[in-house]
Amino acid sequence: MINKVRSFSLKRRINDALKNRDLSQRNSKLEKLGILLDDTFVEEKKYLEKFITTLNLKDKQVVFFHFVEADKKMPTLESNQLSKKQINIKGRILSQDALDFLEIPFDVLIGIFPEDNMWMNLMSARSKAKFKIGFEGMDQRIFDLILNIDPRDAQLFETETIKYLEILNKI
Repeated sequence: MINKVRSFSLKRRINDALKNRDLSQRNSKLEKLGILLDDTFVEEKKYLEKFITTLNLKDKQVVFFHFVEADKKMPTLESNQLSKKQINIKGRILSQDALDFLEIPFDVLIGIFPEDNMWMNLMSARSKAKFKIGFEGMDQRIFDLILNIDPRDAQLFETETIKYLEILNKI
């Protein structure tokens, strides 16, 4: 019963966020990148460092935010994390790190998580990012570009994402 109420609340909050989204800056150049990452979905993240290097972005231009199954201590560099326990039954985010992440006006936000992760869908929908990239099976209402690839395939992820960022004149 609690899961049904939570699911309903999350869906309602996602819909509210989509109604209030500002699309006026969607075509801006990539200067600040946000990456939403499910740690259970992507175990090896080193390819993302190579991807960021290829984009010629500095560390301060990229912000990672992690979804973890349960609260756990992470190294300082990866302190931005959210667990199911940090979203209440009404769909309100209780984590100050998550709320701070949502307020950053990223030029591009990339969501790397399984399509059935309601918590990351909520984060994606509520983000103030100007342009959002998702992957096959994700909610098309949330993302501006859906790539039909498995984001865990490092080579394909890098080539396809960069290709479309160039086509869209983001880089």
